[in-house]
Amino acid sequence: GLTAAIVVTLALGLGGATAILTVTRATLIGRLPYPAPDRLVEIHEQRPATGEQTPTSYATLEALRRGTTVFASLEGYDGANFIVGSADGARMVRGAELTTGFFRALGLRMLAGRDFASGEDAPGNPSIAIVTDRFARTTGMDGPGVASIMVNGIPRLVVGVLPSASEVGVLQEADVFTPLVVDEARRTDRGLRTLAIVGRLKPSVTMAQAERDLATVMSQLERSFPDALKGRIASITPLRDAVLGGVRPIVTSLLVAVALLLLIMAANLALL
Repeated sequence: GLTAAIVVTLALGLGGATAILTVTRATLIGRLPYPAPDRLVEIHEQRPATGEQTPTSYATLEALRRGTTVFASLEGYDGANFIVGSADGARMVRGAELTTGFFRALGLRMLAGRDFASGEDAPGNPSIAIVTDRFARTTGMDGPGVASIMVNGIPRLVVGVLPSASEVGVLQEADVFTPLVVDEARRTDRGLRTLAIVGRLKPSVTMAQAERDLATVMSQLERSFPDALKGRIASITPLRDAVLGGVRPIVTSLLVAVALLLLIMAANLALL
């Protein structure tokens, strides 16, 4: 009985500690599953006076593309919940509307099929979608270019399947992606703030250089469009920090819990 109690105590204590440390290592030490992830950043609009941080508009994204020189690419995404219908019924699925070069900016290659092509975000183009490998497997899809799904009541042809690794990082639990339709409102309305921007810095460009470049362009935009952009700057954050920022305090608490767990285990063994 004593031996069994000791073995169970060790198993529970070390098993729990190992599980928590594995999660901690993946969160605090692991890299995002993209090529050269240290070159990736996320950009938002911010009001320094209040600390308020918001997404930006497609019109502002276009202006940053034209005005900055430090980025190899700048792309946007608008996270959303889709009602998706397929052969096994309809359900709510996490997804996003993306600018067509988004996956290329991250450095993601399709597991099957193809990426969005330039120009497929124009109004009136054929309705298409890209899904994750997880979604394709759970819905029993035959393959890209064959399967069709309903997204918010619109039939869309699945043209590509993302690898499982893409489910980590900025895409998180999203499974269905559609091109962001760039209509007249998106091109002109700087108050239509729905896009988070992901940028890839050019080689050898530092964060400080990127901040200065963004500040210059945003200052010019503020003078040109004071009604929409007065008092706003561009906030730039390494993508890894943007993705994991809210998780770090939780993970730190888990590390404290590991220490307490091991202490309790040691006390129980001493008692036994």
